[in-house]
Amino acid sequence: MKLEDNKKVAGEDDNGRAVEEMKEDSSGGSVCRLVVGSLSNIVACATIDEVRVPEGHEKTMHGVSLGKKNARVSITKVIQGDAKIPFPIGDEILTVQEAMGTFIAWPRNMITVGTIAKTKKAHAKKMKKTYKLIEDVEPELVLQIGLNYPFAMKRLWTWAKEALSGGRTISFELSKEAFSFTKKQIMFLSDIHAVCSGGEMAGSVICLFIQSIRWFVDPGTIGAIGCGSAVQRSRELCTRFKDSRKGQHFLLSYNDVNHLTLTVVNPYADVVYYMDPLKRRIANGEWVDVVDNAIKMYKEDLKKVPKKKVLWENMARVPVQTGNKDCGLFLMRYMMEIIHDKELEFANKWLRRSNLVYTEDDINEIRVEFAKYFMKHCAS
Repeated sequence: MKLEDNKKVAGEDDNGRAVEEMKEDSSGGSVCRLVVGSLSNIVACATIDEVRVPEGHEKTMHGVSLGKKNARVSITKVIQGDAKIPFPIGDEILTVQEAMGTFIAWPRNMITVGTIAKTKKAHAKKMKKTYKLIEDVEPELVLQIGLNYPFAMKRLWTWAKEALSGGRTISFELSKEAFSFTKKQIMFLSDIHAVCSGGEMAGSVICLFIQSIRWFVDPGTIGAIGCGSAVQRSRELCTRFKDSRKGQHFLLSYNDVNHLTLTVVNPYADVVYYMDPLKRRIANGEWVDVVDNAIKMYKEDLKKVPKKKVLWENMARVPVQTGNKDCGLFLMRYMMEIIHDKELEFANKWLRRSNLVYTEDDINEIRVEFAKYFMKHCAS
């Protein structure tokens, strides 16, 4: 569903109630409310920038594609200043309060527009607010739990339904050992639902799962949206590579707007391994430039001459995802196999063999491991 022009300012419904539609602001943007977790959890009021771009061009945000599922918004009123924004801008703009005065990206299924309806007799004394999404949302968070559904996941979902209902969240700190810094992450009921149902995975879920890995890069600093320009993201990676040693590999979960891929980088050897759960070829685009430039910066800091060209290996034989939204679970399975591979033979295995598949039990192993870790370290 697209945003309407909202040209109608006042009218009357079938019950004789005066209805005021939301107006456009003075700049031509549509007034809206930004929500997190649920429709009732409103964190800010904002305007949506609906400026059109020439045909054949994409709307961008901070130098990267905005994507069809996101809108460019400007916060006009802060309701929950400490609420985290969906796409942080570096380390400078992380919360609603910090986002005041600038344009940010916001998922369209987390934006509401509404009407205020009031009876003629009661006027402003009795008002009823109604909200609708500017885009269709997923059905209510429910799970089909059969007899063979793992107990650990049943326990996790039972806890989450009660503890995270009504837009409530739970936070955790990233491990300094794994990420080289500490940073608070927030998880919603929808995130737990994604784990339990095999849905679209958020970066916070992958971060929590991977806490035991020592050389991991926070996906919230290198993603396609809300992470700064390509140069900024290269510098972020270069900083992460500084502590590496010969033979050290870094695991990069990359979100290309609405799909997750895994990139494993050996910066010392100028070698990159690329794994896409959809088995697509390596795209010679911005992500390749980001990684290549990060390796170049890293080598310059070491006063070593980088190779003329970074070697990208496409792991085209990785097990392919079976659903439309389970790329995150497959990525987590790839990661687990890599960190348990002491000889680092994953490249030989996934570069050549073509009959590798993940069974339901293989994927459930990942979900159960996440559920057990979450209940032990995060649930209260």
